[in-house]
Amino acid sequence: MQRRTNGLKYYVNAFILIIILLTAACNQKEPAASATADEWRIPYLIFLSGPLAGDGAMHKWLTNQVVDEINSSGGIAGKPVVIDYYDTAMDPPKAASCMAQIVDARALCLLGPMNDQECKAAMPLARREGIYAFSGTATDDIWRQFKPWVLNTSSTVEEEKEYDIPMWIKQVPTVESMVGIIQPLYPYITTVWEANKSKASEMGIKTFDKIEVPSGMLDYSSIAVRAINTGANAFYIACTEEVSAKVVKDLLDRGVNPNHIWLWASSMGATFLKQSEGYNEGLYTNVSPTYS
Repeated sequence: MQRRTNGLKYYVNAFILIIILLTAACNQKEPAASATADEWRIPYLIFLSGPLAGDGAMHKWLTNQVVDEINSSGGIAGKPVVIDYYDTAMDPPKAASCMAQIVDARALCLLGPMNDQECKAAMPLARREGIYAFSGTATDDIWRQFKPWVLNTSSTVEEEKEYDIPMWIKQVPTVESMVGIIQPLYPYITTVWEANKSKASEMGIKTFDKIEVPSGMLDYSSIAVRAINTGANAFYIACTEEVSAKVVKDLLDRGVNPNHIWLWASSMGATFLKQSEGYNEGLYTNVSPTYS
């Protein structure tokens, strides 16, 4: 498994920003409740259940590592950091309900909401109350709508377009044509695919319309067959970990070169690695395939 970057750095950066905000809050004339308590309680709006629960579990694991590191170094201003997790289940109304609870708790800032749909539902409350939110995959449109209250801790679409496909093609110059196998769980996934498709076209790589993958299929072999029948010799996959594992197996069983398979963030994690065991050597992804 080949990788480009480690997601932990985004959370380190997020916590650096949080430290700045919390320090500033301590100097307010009327500090919020969490600034006068014995610990820093930071809410995290994240999907710990639902279709991307595996991805959420990795975010939680990484966040806990950063918190442990901060607390082992004495915390922030001598106070330990505690994360309160709010499960959105990738359900926008539930995200809004969780944000209301966070507002009632008088939080200074929070991690999340994690995607554009959740941001649309929950960020109006945060903006009204003046609470900074560190999102994972808020789109540029979301950022413009809610700035300065939403801050994106991951790369922008333009950054992904600039680096992802070119770095893959540099390692695998035999890629000549590409098709996307996309499970549109939320709009950002399709947005990034369209950006990477555009970049591939600029590089002279033939591209095909995406193959949209429905959830809940028992057998995904028809998806692999459709992708291969386009004539593409490379495959960009952005699905849940479970679906990605099934599609990868079907592609490889049909003779696809593993170097010609590229997995977006939502596809990669512990669940994918377990379910694709024996089939994942040589694949490429833009996130770390291991927690650490």
